Formats: sequence, structure tokens, C-alpha cells
Amino acid sequence: MNTNKVELWDTWLFSAPNFGVNTESNILVAVAADLNQDDIFNDAPAVAPGSNGDGHCDKSDLKAYGLASNIQKAKFLIHDTRRCSSR
Repeated sequence: MNTNKVELWDTWLFSAPNFGVNTESNILVAVAADLNQDDIFNDAPAVAPGSNGDGHCDKSDLKAYGLASNIQKAKFLIHDTRRCSSR
């Protein structure tokens, strides 16, 4: 294993809106733990599982799944560019 190199893969598939348009949204970001212990951090689920069955994924759900990083929360805004007019 070469410890001088890191490769990150990131795939997002969107088939329906996941965040509001022209609405402030929040996202939680973390690295899933190496659950199968193959020294590759590729064990993140396709959908973040809920640990308590309330239908919302929060920090406690991510921690229950198993993490290899801290959790960061980011706020962002997606602007609807179709409503912008050029002058």
C-alpha cells in the first residue's frame, strides 16, 4: 500500500430534486468508515440509513453507521437561473 497517494471518488446521482430552489439548504458531509476492513474507504451506502426510524438523517444516524471523519455541515443556496433576466 502506498501511503503517499490518495484517490477520492465521488458520485452523485439525482433523479429528483433533493434540495429547494431559492431556499437555503443544509447538507451533512462525512467519510464512511472502512466497514469491511479492506483498507479502501468505499463502504458508504447509496442512501444514508436512519438509525432511529424517524425518517430524517442527522449526525446521530451518521455516527451510528460508522465514520472515518468528522461531520461537517454546510449551508448553500441553489438559484433558479430561469428567473433571472438579462438587462
